[in-house]
Amino acid sequence: MEIKYIRKHNDSFMTIIDEANAVEYETKMIDSNDISILLEYSILEIDGTTQYNYNISRKENLQDYLETRGYSLEAIEKIVLSLQIGLSELEKYLIDESHIFLEKDTIFLEKTNAGERLSLCYYPKDNGTIQQQFRVLMEHIVSNLQGGDRKKAEHIYAIYDICLKEDYTLEEVLDYLQSNSEEQPEIVVNKIEFDDGFDEDPEDNRIEDYFEDSSESLYDYYEKKKKKTLGGRLLSLNILDGIKGLLEKKGESSISKSLKFEDFIIEPDTEIEEKTVLLKDSKPAGKLVYDGRDGAEDDYIITKDIFRIGSSKTNDAILNSKAVSSSHAKIYRENGEYFLEDMNSLNGSYIQGGILNYKEKVKLKTMDVIRFADVSFVFM
Repeated sequence: MEIKYIRKHNDSFMTIIDEANAVEYETKMIDSNDISILLEYSILEIDGTTQYNYNISRKENLQDYLETRGYSLEAIEKIVLSLQIGLSELEKYLIDESHIFLEKDTIFLEKTNAGERLSLCYYPKDNGTIQQQFRVLMEHIVSNLQGGDRKKAEHIYAIYDICLKEDYTLEEVLDYLQSNSEEQPEIVVNKIEFDDGFDEDPEDNRIEDYFEDSSESLYDYYEKKKKKTLGGRLLSLNILDGIKGLLEKKGESSISKSLKFEDFIIEPDTEIEEKTVLLKDSKPAGKLVYDGRDGAEDDYIITKDIFRIGSSKTNDAILNSKAVSSSHAKIYRENGEYFLEDMNSLNGSYIQGGILNYKEKVKLKTMDVIRFADVSFVFM
């Protein structure tokens, strides 16, 4: 079996190439009924092989969906609930459940006005039972868990333990998720009032009050000011204001006698001849520099191993253009190298003028011009 991704204009397609034979009854049922849970597809016979072409435009696969949401329990619950509803729909049309291909790259979600809609891949080959395939999905989720949230990890391992049973059902998984749904802790803010006893009367802060004796020095003035506190905090003193006060009381001549100035000689820096580094030998720093004059977008430094770009507020680089998809693209950092991948965006991601297919991973080089829809950056 081989899975490919092809982009034609603004549409994306996933192609599965194998020797699977269509089931006539199921094909007729799918063609004559609008089964919303299934991806739209077409079949093409080429040189003894069968190609199933699925329209995945504007959809996000399961791996990207869970990865973006940090493999949260809420996201997993939505998947299981949608999967359960979809399988119930397929039962009405007598579609063999083993012909539903449940894999991290073959389950898709799409944002709608009603929320997120799940789309499943019909592939007429024995892919295993739903329980067997979902167990493999849970293995993928467990293997991709990141440290830091112990409670979430415990729940996900508990779900995986359920899936290890021979006779488990999705109802059991859903019951566990719903009984352990993530609850946001209530945040209580108490108003705290401070009474520091500080009188902000400007008369108490006059510099002249500290110079009643003409013999008082600037040092004495600073020490007095330093000892006056506010709730244990020292009041700041601007030394230039103090000098100004002394000049006004004693005159410029007296203050000039008490201050001494020295000349400083600055030696020139020693020039060290350094070897010029060839640009082709230098590694990229991992920075997206906005290639526009209108200032509509910011520059971004890539600070994560997976750096996400899109219009949604959940991204690392949040672009303002309406042509940019909510989850548009991502940049991987691996062993000091950077790779660009489009996330099935509507208007596409381009590098050096060439458009990327979905799931196509391209290595980035310094000075590459990257365009997300109509927003261009130079990669540094």
